Amino acid sequence: MVRLSWRVVMSFKRALTITFSLLITILLGLVVTMKSLSNAIENVATTEHERYESRILAHRLQQSSENLTRMARSYIATGDAVYKQRFHQILAIRSGTLHEPMQYSKASWGWEMPGTYHTTMPGTPVSIEDRVKKANCTEQEITILRECKQLSDLLAEIEISAMDAIDLGIKDPDYTVDGKTPKEWAEQQVYGESYRSFKEAILTQVDHFIQSIEYRTANDVAKARSQQRAIHLLTWVLAFFAVALCVAAYFQITRRVVNPISSISKQAEQVSQGNYSSHPEIQSYSEIKSLALSFNQMTSAIQRDLRRRDKDHKELVATKHAVEVAYGRMKKDLEAAAKVQRSLLPEVMPEAPGFDFAYSYLPCEELAGDTLNVLDLDDDHIALYLVDVSGHGVQAALLAATLSHVLSPIRHESSVIWSTDQSTDTTYVTPPVRVAEQLNTLFPYDPELNQYFTLHYGVLNKSDLTYRFVSCGHPKPVLLRHNHPPQTIQAKGPGIGLLPAPVFEEKEIQLTASDRIFFFSDGVLEAPNNQGMEFQENGLYSHIQQHLDVPIKQHIQQIFKDVLEWSGGQKLDDISAVAIEVRPEVN
Repeated sequence: MVRLSWRVVMSFKRALTITFSLLITILLGLVVTMKSLSNAIENVATTEHERYESRILAHRLQQSSENLTRMARSYIATGDAVYKQRFHQILAIRSGTLHEPMQYSKASWGWEMPGTYHTTMPGTPVSIEDRVKKANCTEQEITILRECKQLSDLLAEIEISAMDAIDLGIKDPDYTVDGKTPKEWAEQQVYGESYRSFKEAILTQVDHFIQSIEYRTANDVAKARSQQRAIHLLTWVLAFFAVALCVAAYFQITRRVVNPISSISKQAEQVSQGNYSSHPEIQSYSEIKSLALSFNQMTSAIQRDLRRRDKDHKELVATKHAVEVAYGRMKKDLEAAAKVQRSLLPEVMPEAPGFDFAYSYLPCEELAGDTLNVLDLDDDHIALYLVDVSGHGVQAALLAATLSHVLSPIRHESSVIWSTDQSTDTTYVTPPVRVAEQLNTLFPYDPELNQYFTLHYGVLNKSDLTYRFVSCGHPKPVLLRHNHPPQTIQAKGPGIGLLPAPVFEEKEIQLTASDRIFFFSDGVLEAPNNQGMEFQENGLYSHIQQHLDVPIKQHIQQIFKDVLEWSGGQKLDDISAVAIEVRPEVN
């Protein structure tokens, strides 16, 4: 017996509510702090990246000044036009009117062979000043850069005037400047005290730019890292409180919930052993008492249910006997219907000199939706049809039997195989396309029954060895010729009854000696193996070619054996096929 007072349970409920509220609050706090920590880490990375980019910009500025000096002095010393060309390239790169060439950041740039300049950077060129603005530099840093650029531009003018003097000296060997040769005057310009003063001022401004960037970015990184450490500490504190709260909740739930329920569990074990009279008693107005009362009501209901089940079992035995009797009668009726359906299949194949016929037929249930026949019409014609009605069972079998009657070889007005010439009152073999059209009219699609059928119908002319046929939604015939791979012949057309006025295509095959032609239902092509893969045409072709040395009847039986081996003996659909062989001696 378990005893819990109303006050204790109510206090526990309040504590449980408070505990979970605190836990949810802490978890939300953890989520917020983790997000803040992620942002802080990202901020540190961003700041470090800006610091790196700023250093790169400072290096670019210093590099451009050094490269200008190097190119100017090299041109003055050698007179090689390549150095002057690269001097102006550097000015264009710095002003943002030309892309940086490949390997520009390396110290070896400028000493390559002429003609090795390549523009590899996509997009629009960007000046150093614009890059500084994009790097989030301060106004003070931008001002320092502008002053540095002004000094560098003045120095570039000196270098340009020195190179121009060299150009004039090359054109006029007697040309002098201030009583000096162009080379002497140019060297004085780029090596003199004034030049060194300009150079020192430029590098001093570059140093100020670097120091300003270093100071600012170092402070930004320090602030970001400090924020990261504070958030990291807060995360640990919240995690500690969450763990402590979970441990406290575990002990409270174990003491105040699990133990009382264990008492009820022992009583439930007795019930599982068949003692339905065991009722736990809990003297308290509590959720546990409600559970115990529900348990008692359950055991009482089980007792009532057992009594009712015993009564129902007796009634079920009587009903089962009646059903078995009815099933026996129905099974006999189905067997009789299946026997009638099998009687509609050809018992013997037509005997036609130079031709052999064979078929195979395996229904997936007692009553099938597939039917077929090979019909000897007259001295010159043999008709062949293969029908696949949608669905299985009695409904499909009835339609298949009706079609066997409509496709009768007897010359009667109910048979669509024969047509009458009204002018001469003579009958003739209906062309296959006309047979399909008449069947489509006689058997329109009924949405309530959801029933239609596919059809292969053809007529073999024994005299000229032609086979004319239609395939109305049916798999394509497979033609196998001696020393040739299997091929399919398609005659387009929808299933019978699906469309009110369809167009059926009639095809003709010219047969030759040793030809074999096969007609299959979709149950052959769609037979699945244990992995769900279907037999399909590729598998069919290979198996057809494996049995060329056996008679046509054994050939088609062996193909069916291969299909059943592929599907593990399962028949999810009716499997049927017909085959024609032209004997080798036929001319």
